[in-house]
Amino acid sequence: MIQKWLPTTSKRWSGPWTGRRRSFPYHPDLMDDAGDMYSVLGWAFQRGVGRPEKLYKKSCRVFTACAGAAIYRREVFETIGYFDEMHFAYLEDIDVGYRAKLYGYDNVFCPEAVVYHVGSGTSGSKYNSFKVKLAARNNVYLNYKNMRTWQLLLNSPCLLAGTFVKFLFFKKMGFGKDYVSGFLEGIRTLKNCKRVPSFKGRIQREIGIQLELIAGTAVYVYEFSRRQAAKLGAKA
Repeated sequence: MIQKWLPTTSKRWSGPWTGRRRSFPYHPDLMDDAGDMYSVLGWAFQRGVGRPEKLYKKSCRVFTACAGAAIYRREVFETIGYFDEMHFAYLEDIDVGYRAKLYGYDNVFCPEAVVYHVGSGTSGSKYNSFKVKLAARNNVYLNYKNMRTWQLLLNSPCLLAGTFVKFLFFKKMGFGKDYVSGFLEGIRTLKNCKRVPSFKGRIQREIGIQLELIAGTAVYVYEFSRRQAAKLGAKA
């Protein structure tokens, strides 16, 4: 994997880089993650998840690199700071990638590099109390740290809508109380977060990121609809 990444890192991009993450051993022919994306609803998602990996053969910029299949230049961390220990787990790679974009770095998908991944191998299941609570809390941190006040206000209707939809989803799954608990913990402890400071050139990057958040929402809707169509086709 590293051998596949190195030519790309030295030639074209400023980093970070993420490779193809395949779901193993369950469906090695399907993509697990072709780079992480973020949406104006405040939803982080895996680009290409559940879709044929042959559809993701071209290198491209993505919103962030998935830390489970990523390589970073040391200079990136020296500039933007390291992984935030307040996150502990979940969305910490989205936070790093978001910060990197604010500082002018690109997050790049490198299809030649492949990582095999067993989903939720540590927490034990795709949805569980531990994961739901931490992700809900860290989602609050993520937005507060990386969006300035104008962007939070602009996105607040969508962020609130996204939060409500996720609450309904997790309530149906039996984790509604965990989601609310994590969300409220995030609100209570916001004061401990270190926000990305203002600096020259940030506003231009924020505008570009805002457009990416809108585009990310469209990508989510498209890929979700394609997965659902594939499931219906398999049942027919």
